[in-house]
Amino acid sequence: MTEQRPEFEDIPVFRLGRPADTQRVHAATILVLATLGLLIVKPWGGTPGPTIVARPSPVTSRAAPSIRPAETVRPDGARIYDPALFGRYAVTPRWEIWPTAYVYKFGLSGPLAIDSGATGPVESGPPQQPPASPPPGAGQLIDVGAADLLMVLGLNTPAESRILDARLWQFPSAGPPVRRALRELPPPWPVNTFHVYGLLSPNDTDPYVVAGWAPGVYRLDLLVDPGAEIRRIGLLVREAVADQAPPARTTPEPALGATSAPDMTVTLSQSQLVFGNAGGTWLAMDLPPSQRCGLMELWLAEGDRPNGPCSSITTSDVSLMGVNVEPDQPIERLAVERVDPVAASIDVVDRTGLTDGTSGGRVVQTTDGRPLAEGTYRLVATLIDGSEMGWYFRVLPSGG
Repeated sequence: MTEQRPEFEDIPVFRLGRPADTQRVHAATILVLATLGLLIVKPWGGTPGPTIVARPSPVTSRAAPSIRPAETVRPDGARIYDPALFGRYAVTPRWEIWPTAYVYKFGLSGPLAIDSGATGPVESGPPQQPPASPPPGAGQLIDVGAADLLMVLGLNTPAESRILDARLWQFPSAGPPVRRALRELPPPWPVNTFHVYGLLSPNDTDPYVVAGWAPGVYRLDLLVDPGAEIRRIGLLVREAVADQAPPARTTPEPALGATSAPDMTVTLSQSQLVFGNAGGTWLAMDLPPSQRCGLMELWLAEGDRPNGPCSSITTSDVSLMGVNVEPDQPIERLAVERVDPVAASIDVVDRTGLTDGTSGGRVVQTTDGRPLAEGTYRLVATLIDGSEMGWYFRVLPSGG
């Protein structure tokens, strides 16, 4: 009888041993997984709290937490600027304003578009009391927030633009514009398209300290290359958030009529300019060449081109102005024009009678007798033959 073979037959299997290193890696992996499992099932150290998951912020314009303390306002109202307010990542170069403030431990910033085509204010927060109109020369009014929160202004510019200089004018509800000194601060990133400006804190040498802002309407004037073009941006600083009160109204000074001629004699020699006021100090100088310059040329002359053909005469506390040219060039009329911050004709009255009558020159005085407000002016002499001569002078704040 033939032996029947089983349906299934055992086949010997030979197992290959793993290298020692591989065994150790697997053992370590199993140990780590087991440890993590124990920690999840039985957290050590008390009652477990909520799980916190860190997610990257989808908004790159939000600044990272500052390494400085949250309290950055000194007793004198000055504040300490921290570049970390603007975050770690550089922004795309374009025309934008980034108003920045300390809020608790974070710096909150813009951006707000410049020249967006809007004729009214560009709001940066919830609707509030309707603001004032844009200042003269500015096409829009950008709401940069409340005075108690605003610290610095970040200016983002296109890559092809270069900022040569910046000026800030405040436009009170009553009275002439007032120029505010700016401090340019270190940018948050190593780029030349982002600039940071704060108000200069008087007598403070710390390059990171800036003064606080007052509520009101401002105008940021920028001298921009290429083309030495002047861009003017209207800014609205609102009342402090805690107050939410209507803006304080300044009582206007009473209007004055034409003042009587002061009891004095003005010495005006040939080929001479004089500036002064009744009972005050006087500036007399040899007559410089006649000037006819644009505002950007005057601006450049103040910094980069001193003593050039467009340099302005610097003075202060001026209400009386006089000029005398050559004897064969009598002056028929003397006028004063304001060039900056707002172009306008200045009302003056003739005070040539204050001279000794032998010079042939002319003297004028402001109609109300008050000194000229801060700004840049042109003294214009129209000669008897109809030709014109002119000289620029810059008036500093009283006592400046």
